[in-house]
Amino acid sequence: MGAFSRPTIETPRISEHFDWIVRPMEARDDKQYLELQRAEPERGWINIDVHYRPDQSPYELLTQRRQQAVFVAEVPAGHLDAGRVVGVGAADPRKVWFESVPVQAVHLHNLMVHPDYRHKGIATTLIQKRVQWARETFGQNVLLFAELDQNNMAAFKAAAKWATDFTQPRESGFLLARADEPKNPDSYAIHEAREEDYPAIVRGLNTFNHDIDFTRVVDADRLHRNLAPIDGITFRHRYVVQSKGEIVGGAVLTQHDPSVESRVISGRPINVLVARLSKMIHEGGEVRYGEVDGIWFKEGCQDAVHYLIQELLFKAGQDKTTTDAINFTVINPKVWEAVQLPRWQPHTIECIAYLAPAMLDPLPLSADQVGEWMSVV
Repeated sequence: MGAFSRPTIETPRISEHFDWIVRPMEARDDKQYLELQRAEPERGWINIDVHYRPDQSPYELLTQRRQQAVFVAEVPAGHLDAGRVVGVGAADPRKVWFESVPVQAVHLHNLMVHPDYRHKGIATTLIQKRVQWARETFGQNVLLFAELDQNNMAAFKAAAKWATDFTQPRESGFLLARADEPKNPDSYAIHEAREEDYPAIVRGLNTFNHDIDFTRVVDADRLHRNLAPIDGITFRHRYVVQSKGEIVGGAVLTQHDPSVESRVISGRPINVLVARLSKMIHEGGEVRYGEVDGIWFKEGCQDAVHYLIQELLFKAGQDKTTTDAINFTVINPKVWEAVQLPRWQPHTIECIAYLAPAMLDPLPLSADQVGEWMSVV
């Protein structure tokens, strides 16, 4: 068969230089937000589609429940697809440690641009809008940062336009929930945290994390908010481990969020197979996993927290309806002393891009936030 050429079809081109409409997300954007999420190209070793319960919405989840600032970019009037949402970006305020100082920060995340509208300035516009919002809300000396997948070169190129530096990697991966109860190696005692435990937890967490950039500054109020029920369901539980009657470490077990359902929609076959072996993917492509975070321990007490983690894996394994595997995200490298992630398990590595302010404005620490490190500073 001889070669042939297709007729040239002229299609309307979107200008590279017109101003996008960037505005706060509204409830009416829910449908287009979900369409934009599904249109995202492969973002990692597998792609997951998040389905919201009928009584839940992305707008409600992101802006109301999680109290984030979310901005969308839409095509302006007079152009093809006028009014269509073609980009989104979120900004999450949080208090973090940076250079061993507690500061106000804003986490820039959830940046998505429709594949048909890339390289037209939308990502840059959304970054500029969120930086402007952060500085107007928290002042010029707010610390800005974003997490980037180490294999996403486009994200690194975009971050290079605004970030002043890149810093330590953080790794996320899964461990299987346990079917058997772990052996207690040294008569450790574990219980769900009580109100009277909170001062020790706050001091312990801040002591553990104060010298690791971008870890959270905590106080009793944050601990309460972190465990607040969602739609009447409490699925986050904080635990502590005691040695000889003293609290020496702790962690939080989060079971699968009941307000959303996640399913695998694409991925390399080998990646999907590994995810199934890890029990991350259940029947029908449903993703069912929990999370352990908020890990801390006193110096020399990593074995006690290793036992705590194994006990939490066992607790997760008792709930066969929601959780088959547990995700760990390690920000503080010291956590590896208590958690060991098998290399065959699915994992991702991210680094942080950040925009350091000209000056750091330290946040005041209350008495219950001051950790043991203050005695040697």
